[in-house]
Amino acid sequence: MVSWLTAARHHVEEHLEGIVAETIVLAEIAAPTFAEGERAAYVHSRLGQLGFDPAWIDRVGNVRATRPGRRPGPGLLLAAHLDTVFPVSTPCAVRRDGGRLHGPAVGDNSVAVAATLWVLEALRAADAPGDLPLHLAFTVGEEGLGNLRGIAGFFAQSPPPIAWVVAIEGHDLGTIVTQAVGCERLRATYRGPGGHSWEHFGRPNAAVGLARAIVRLASLPLPGDPKTTLSVGTIAGGTGVNVIPAEAACEIDMRSVDPPQLAKLAAQVGRILESTAAEVGLTCAIESIGSRPAGSLRRDHLLVQVAERALRELGIEPRYGSASTDANLPLSRGLAAITLGVTRGANMHRLDEWIEIEPIARGVQQLLIVVHELVG
Repeated sequence: MVSWLTAARHHVEEHLEGIVAETIVLAEIAAPTFAEGERAAYVHSRLGQLGFDPAWIDRVGNVRATRPGRRPGPGLLLAAHLDTVFPVSTPCAVRRDGGRLHGPAVGDNSVAVAATLWVLEALRAADAPGDLPLHLAFTVGEEGLGNLRGIAGFFAQSPPPIAWVVAIEGHDLGTIVTQAVGCERLRATYRGPGGHSWEHFGRPNAAVGLARAIVRLASLPLPGDPKTTLSVGTIAGGTGVNVIPAEAACEIDMRSVDPPQLAKLAAQVGRILESTAAEVGLTCAIESIGSRPAGSLRRDHLLVQVAERALRELGIEPRYGSASTDANLPLSRGLAAITLGVTRGANMHRLDEWIEIEPIARGVQQLLIVVHELVG
């Protein structure tokens, strides 16, 4: 093992409390999808402290920087998303309890952003040389209706040559995500004449009609292999308890690791929504509100093998998984991309999310080893 990598790994071990402190700072900056600006400004400032000149915020809101290599060529992109699923009004104070940090978005994705910054801290502290370029993208719009707009914007803006992409997430240290889960999202709106609950009783009720459709959607048989899921995430409609709703809407999330199966499910959902509306005398409008491409990377690919070696070097036996992350987009474009976790925890996308502190050091060291193997 080369001396700079040893020094960088020791730096991480010695500064675990610094990584924890950075995680807390980031988690306490609200960054809902489409409103990541304050967190982006913080990261931009930190990159300046780390000597990245220029570091810049691109036209979609990503914070970007490059660590040049000694020779030109396709490099490695580390991508960590800035946004969270929580609205700006959410109390986001972090609580430390023994060996855990508790708080909304502390793991998804605050610790991953902190870990990426501390990879750069460790490289600087170890005076690490770079053979090929290391690119950084702290992306916006990864969550929810952001629809991967940050990573898509990165690749739409004359990107530098990229050979490998590692998306960094807070949870699931030890899992190498090699399969990107495809996703289709839609909004269905039922409309009718509405009216007074007494005087116009018997008119088509948009809420009741939509509820009937949702029950039918929930009864759809879904395959376990390839894993395919359907979730109704939001329901809205009506104006008062004594008013027959003239409009009701829901948002639906469909996922699968198999693109044909996902397309089949989306078609089934569309037919059920339209036929149910027609049965009860309502109109149905279906609008696409998001699409994430599926993709996969072979386990014998160099990038996967490098990640495996990094984990085993740290005493962690690799696992393999599937997820929907920033890696979806480059995989769909034929680039080698995986997702790696930084620590362990639970309750992702909940107010009571928590992560373990002790594994964070190995999570950052894992990334350092990958950087060394690919571009060091």
